[in-house]
Amino acid sequence: MDGGMKFILVLLVLTTLLSIGVGVRFFLLEEETYQKYVRTEQTLTEKNFVLKDKLEAVEKSKSELEKQLETLRAKLGRAIETQATLNREYQASRVKMDNKLNILAKEKAGLEEKIKQIQSEQFFAETLKEKIILEVEVKSLKNKLTSQETQIRNLSSERANLQKRLRELKGVRQANEEVLREAREVSDLLSRRLARESQNSMSLSENLERIRRENSALQQQLVGAIEKIELSSEKREDIELSPIMVKAASPFPTTPSPAIRGGLTSVKTKSFPEGRILSVNNKYKFVIINLGQEDGIKPGMSFDVYRDSSGIGRIEVLEVHPGISAADIMVVRGKTSLRPDDIVKVRR
Repeated sequence: MDGGMKFILVLLVLTTLLSIGVGVRFFLLEEETYQKYVRTEQTLTEKNFVLKDKLEAVEKSKSELEKQLETLRAKLGRAIETQATLNREYQASRVKMDNKLNILAKEKAGLEEKIKQIQSEQFFAETLKEKIILEVEVKSLKNKLTSQETQIRNLSSERANLQKRLRELKGVRQANEEVLREAREVSDLLSRRLARESQNSMSLSENLERIRRENSALQQQLVGAIEKIELSSEKREDIELSPIMVKAASPFPTTPSPAIRGGLTSVKTKSFPEGRILSVNNKYKFVIINLGQEDGIKPGMSFDVYRDSSGIGRIEVLEVHPGISAADIMVVRGKTSLRPDDIVKVRR
């Protein structure tokens, strides 16, 4: 009986110790989970602030585009009102002209009846005197008819002018619609650019760290190569070494050695047409050019920018559409700034 009690007590003690160990383990896991939660919340809060700033900039740009859209709509409304006014004026002029033609037709019919009466022998003697008066009236009516014909020609000329003005207003309307379409395309490009920059910002730190590690490895390789070159220069003094350049922003040398250049064959590059800049966004540092997929343009292509046959900068294509492309502003020389109608040529 005593042995059984001891066994039970030992079992209870072991169970208690096991419970305490499990409780401590769960407490430590809970504390670690809470610390991870706090760090994650801080990271998300910082990213949220950055995204809010970018969202405010995009909303500000969107409001400016909406204001421009409202202005274009107001101009279009005024053009439509002007068109309606011209149509009403034309209709009124047409009604006046028709009324005058009807009056002249009635007067002509009356004159024809009087002429028939004059031709009858019964009234010939009595209306001999009236004949002269009627001739005078006919002459006056002919003059009046000539004047009416002149007015009709003037009205026809006015009608032609009104139609010409109507066509000009239609052209203005089409131009306004084209401007509105371009504004919408620029708005879409800005939205896609913002999304792309948000994605690129997430991987920027990883790419920078990778570039630093690769640069460090290259520097170590460079030091080893320099030591080997110094050792070999002591044995052979007639060896000429080409300069080696390491760029901190890129893990690869930008200029091939003379030996490599000597072994390369020349490749005939594809010929691309010249283009020009359609619009410039200095706030987000990108431009819209009039070259696209139809001209063989692809993302990543570089263009030199010229003004008056002088190079003033360089751009790189970001997005390509059938007739236009969006490109980042990479380099601007001096104190100049890119502007519409600057010439762009594919960088060789």
